[in-house]
This record gives sequence, structure tokens and C-alpha cells, in this order.
Amino acid sequence: MASFEYAKLDGGFDFKSSSSAFGGLCAGTGQEWRAAFTDFWRLYREYDANHPVFQEQHDMSVRLPVFCHGDEGRGLRRVPFMVEVWQPVLSHKGANCTNMSGHTFCSRLLFTCISSKLFAGDLTLRQINRAWAEQMISLSQDGVPAGIWNLFLTFLGGKGDWPYLRKALDIYTGSGYCCRQIPAENWHDFSEDAPWRHERPNPSPFKEDGNPFHKVPGADDALRVLPDVMHTYHIGFGVDFCASIIMWLANLGHFGHKGKIDDWLREAHSRFMQWCAANGKYSACTEWSRRTFHMKSKLVPNSGAACKAHDTGVVTAWLEHVLRGIAPDNGIIDTMRYTVSQCNVFFRTLHKHGNFIPPADKDKAMSDMQT
Repeated sequence: MASFEYAKLDGGFDFKSSSSAFGGLCAGTGQEWRAAFTDFWRLYREYDANHPVFQEQHDMSVRLPVFCHGDEGRGLRRVPFMVEVWQPVLSHKGANCTNMSGHTFCSRLLFTCISSKLFAGDLTLRQINRAWAEQMISLSQDGVPAGIWNLFLTFLGGKGDWPYLRKALDIYTGSGYCCRQIPAENWHDFSEDAPWRHERPNPSPFKEDGNPFHKVPGADDALRVLPDVMHTYHIGFGVDFCASIIMWLANLGHFGHKGKIDDWLREAHSRFMQWCAANGKYSACTEWSRRTFHMKSKLVPNSGAACKAHDTGVVTAWLEHVLRGIAPDNGIIDTMRYTVSQCNVFFRTLHKHGNFIPPADKDKAMSDMQT
């Protein structure tokens, strides 16, 4: 059997290089970052009071909240390459920034990375995650030396795209995970007193086959399975949604009345890239055409308006700009403008804030959705 290497955190933190673990605060006497941790847990209790960390008496000022993140990207010659990392919940830029802000090396701590050439199916991932889970349990119970303190890592959630989470956490395919709290007949009820807010009618989505992660305190609750929201938007409907709007606008003549479809899409892409340059945005989209849109007919694109989830977000922002410049001469324009703007309100609100969104900003975002 092949052996795999992974990074262990129980050797202790080097204060000179690990300020990312302390919410961007200097280690110093510990007064600032311990106060920041205490304040974080005070607020987090309002969100997830059932987390095991609140069931016992702990010194919350030395409890380091972390996520575990896994994703399979592509390496040389597009060979699949699995990466698993720890991710501190508090950003190295401070509590008012998202923990994705800044350089990857500052916001994540590598656990392991493996080429698919070394994989023996899901068994390999299970073996690796068993070592990861054992380390999580140890760091949660015994802590990790950090100068004169002992830090205790506390698992708050598993992050990643849906295929990774389903494999790593042994979630049933078609388990209804996305609606785990909402009965089918009330899925549309989002009122404050909706029944599903106080009940959990659906069975557990986890398979009962000894998954190593399920022994980690807090990891056996489906609430802490955190699908990557940008993957969900991008693959779920975002990329097709954007391509459809672009093609619809092209057919209405907003990107030129002469020429063929490829000419219209070329003009649309040119305007998009000009908007990116003017607004300090970046996109890896190098071409829009019938080929990149995977069009099987003259009117209906299959996908292809964006390459990655980031590009889908940028294209969505550009489409809001385009649609706001078009006179609302029919209901479809209004519907498209509203849908695009609400997608942008959602991601803009997430990006603007850190761990928690202030009530006033939440109310403003909700108000914007009504206008």
C-alpha cells in the first residue's frame, strides 16, 4: 500500500509566521486576539448554539475556530489533483474581512495534496481523512502549543464542492441534503415562523459506515456541511443563466444588427472586457462564440459564458450594468434585471463583510431585494 505525506499542526505555531491563526492580530501578550476569539464565540453561539463546544465549560479565548476545505483541481495535462487544507475562520486581515481575503498562503494551512495517479478510488481518500480526523480530535482535546498558550482547534464545518463533500463525508446521493430542514410541502415558506425553522423533519443524509470525520466533535451534523456557494451558483444555474441572457440580448440587437451570431458575441465579449478594465475586474474568458457557448441551435446556448465560478460572478455584475442601461419596454427585461441584481446583492453583501453581517446591513440587503 502506498504511503502519503501530510502536514501536522501539533508541532506548535511559529508566532513570526502564523498571525493568520490569530485573526491578523499580533501574538504579543495575547490580550487582543484572546478578546477577539471570545467575541467571536459570543456571536457564533447565536448562530449555532448546539455546537458541542458550547456543551462544556471551555476557555473560549483559546478556542481557534477552523474550517476544513477540500477540492480537486487540475494539474499538469489536466490530471486531477486533490488538495485538503485547514482554514482559520478569522481572516488574517481581521474580523471585518472574509476569511477568503488575501493570498491563499495567508488564509489556508495545507494538510495534504495528492495527484489522482496515486489514488486507489475512494479508499485512498478515506485513509487520508482518517489521519486528518484523528489530528482534528487531538487538536480539539489536547490543543497545540502556541508560545505560552495552548490553542484548541474547533471544527465549525467542512467546505468544498458538492462531489468532494459527498465523498469525504459519506453523504447519500439524492439524500435531499439541500432541503434537510424543509419539508417538501413548505419549501417556499421563508417567514420568521416557518415550521421548518423549529423542526428537522428529514432523516440524516449521512451513510452509517464509520466515516472518520463523524467522530470529530460537531462534524456529524448536516448543518456543518458547507457547499461552496460559488460552485453552487456557477454550476447550478449561473453560467447557463448568463449565457442565455447574453444570447437573448444579442438576438434583440443590443450587440449589433448586422453580421452573424459570432459577430454579436464577439462584440458582447469586447464590451465585457472593456467594462472589466474600467472597473478593475479580471476575467479568464478569452472568447464568446457559438463554439464556446456550446450552441446546438441558433438561439439556445448550452453554457460557456464563463470559464470558472469567479468569471460567472464577474459576468453577472456586468450584465446588471448592461440591463440597467436598457429601457424597460417589457416584463422580461424587468425580470432579468431583477434576477441579476439580486444575485449581485447576495455576493456583494457576503464579500463586503467578515464573519458576521450587521443587522442594519442585513436589513438594507433585504430592502434592496424589494426595490
